[in-house]
Amino acid sequence: MADVKFLTMADIEQVNDIVEETMEIPEWGGPVRIRSLTKAAQGRIRRKSTKRNGEIDVDKSQMWLLLEGLVAPKVAQKDFAVFYKRQTGVIDRILTAISRLSGITTESEIAAVAVDDAEATFPEE
Repeated sequence: MADVKFLTMADIEQVNDIVEETMEIPEWGGPVRIRSLTKAAQGRIRRKSTKRNGEIDVDKSQMWLLLEGLVAPKVAQKDFAVFYKRQTGVIDRILTAISRLSGITTESEIAAVAVDDAEATFPEE
């Protein structure tokens, strides 16, 4: 077996694995810039979205995901109300793209896979 050289912590520390992407939003008349999340950003989103009873507030989670993942325009917490007035399909596309860049599987993707798996077990007519 050939000798395998494993990464060192220095190797990992030097890697820039944060990905940015320009996303065209025809409904808004132009592009936005999004980026993948760091693990620290994911933790901030989870902490800021968790209710006192331990449940996740989905609305807050989505808004914090936009705050962390949208590079241009730069979004602040005071801007959240603007997104609540926009078409849900556009916001969901942006959230999905940020999640995809970050390697996060969204709930809808998990549900789609579960449906596909279940349908695969149905007998053919």
